[in-house]
Amino acid sequence: RSTGQSLWRTSGPLDAAQAAARNLGFTNDDSRTALAKLEIAFGSTTTATTDLGVAEDLARFKNIDLATATKALVMAHAGSVKALKQLGLAVAPVTKNVDALKASYGGVAKNVPPLELAQAKLADKMATGQAAIALVSEKVKGQGTAFAATAVGGMQVFHAQLKNFEEEIGLMILPYLAPGVMVLSSLTDSMAKHTNILRAAVVSFGAFAVVLILTSYAGLINNAYSVIATFVT
Repeated sequence: RSTGQSLWRTSGPLDAAQAAARNLGFTNDDSRTALAKLEIAFGSTTTATTDLGVAEDLARFKNIDLATATKALVMAHAGSVKALKQLGLAVAPVTKNVDALKASYGGVAKNVPPLELAQAKLADKMATGQAAIALVSEKVKGQGTAFAATAVGGMQVFHAQLKNFEEEIGLMILPYLAPGVMVLSSLTDSMAKHTNILRAAVVSFGAFAVVLILTSYAGLINNAYSVIATFVT
């Protein structure tokens, strides 16, 4: 909703992206969180699902979690390559718009109107972000698949698929649990309103239970005596 896209148009690609993420060892929670951040940043499901793959490759390449890799891409999209630099991925800033603007004013920066300069800097910042994502995509491409093929990666894939199976089972039984939860809720509410009756019942049943236990022990002792008597005689 926050991106203004139709749910029925986006659910298919998002489900497919999550399935692909599980095959790389990322859980549904991992991919859902990452996709939400990417969709908000890019405003497009198509771009978000594509760059989710880049984030997954980056995560495996630098041995970081998917959330950290996603954050680096979101920051890069906004024109900040600080997070990528911290991960050891150097990206040269784009300055062509500012350079062209300065040249149009005789190469003297102070002659450039502030508003035009601000617009040129913003354009360079966005271009830097696009270049950074393209560079990262090229550098880390295929790292997720390569990791999934390892023993450690295979275990993470198994874990992700198992978590998904648990979710599917939960969704299947949830409709049947709801009525039971309502009954239990009603029962506990009723018990809370009649604590005196409940206390008396517990005391009564407790005493009855003691009688049953003693009777049972008496029966066991009697049987033991019978067995001993049989062997003696």
